[in-house]
Amino acid sequence: MKNKTTTYSLLVAVLFIWGYVFYKAIDSVAASDNTNHVAKPVKDRIAVPTITLMPDTFTLMANYRDPFLDKPYNEASIDTSKRNTISAPKPIKIEPYIDWSIIRYSGVIQNANSKQAIVLVNIRGKDYMMKEGATNDGVKLMKNQKDSIKVLFQGKSKFIRIN
Repeated sequence: MKNKTTTYSLLVAVLFIWGYVFYKAIDSVAASDNTNHVAKPVKDRIAVPTITLMPDTFTLMANYRDPFLDKPYNEASIDTSKRNTISAPKPIKIEPYIDWSIIRYSGVIQNANSKQAIVLVNIRGKDYMMKEGATNDGVKLMKNQKDSIKVLFQGKSKFIRIN
């Protein structure tokens, strides 16, 4: 009778211990799922720095013993005209990204008497009435055509079609 009592009491203890372990594991998984993830705000424009790569040049000096001929290094036997010089390519200049989506061509209004065209342009959410050569908010209207306009923005020009 004494063996049965000990066996049952140990069985109950084992069940309580394993139950506690499973409870903690499930509780920790459920707690990590309830955390609030806050999204970071996205900036309107991302400034990309200009990167200039400098060339890397070097010359390989093969002044070691030839392992196949088992001869020591002899500088007189080397033809210097065939010496390999390894150089990196020319520096690459990465231009900053220009966000052209902030400029929208809305349409054109033409004066009946003077036949002068005024272009409706939306820049960064603001509407402007511009003539050729006018500058607003850093955008210069270069040319007005029927279906598009040519604008100059941050030193670059581009044709923007009507929306």
